[in-house]
Amino acid sequence: MTAPVYISFSHEHDAGYVSRLAAHLAAAGIAARYDTRPMDQSWWETYTRAQIETSTAVIAVMSPQARGSGWVARELDYALARQADPAA
Repeated sequence: MTAPVYISFSHEHDAGYVSRLAAHLAAAGIAARYDTRPMDQSWWETYTRAQIETSTAVIAVMSPQARGSGWVARELDYALARQADPAA
């Protein structure tokens, strides 16, 4: 089994969609991880960053709210940096 994918999204607006997306991915045999609680610095450091590091891919749910989210931007920036330099 391959490592899961990580889903980045706006908690306040896209949680229901992401839950359904994760269920569809699971039905297709693709494990998905995503944050189940609102983001803060501590959660980023103890959970989210590690989930991105151990994922095979990051899926961005880019709703208008996600595009304006600093946390979504941080997750995507981190994932792109890891793609460019996996040792980072």
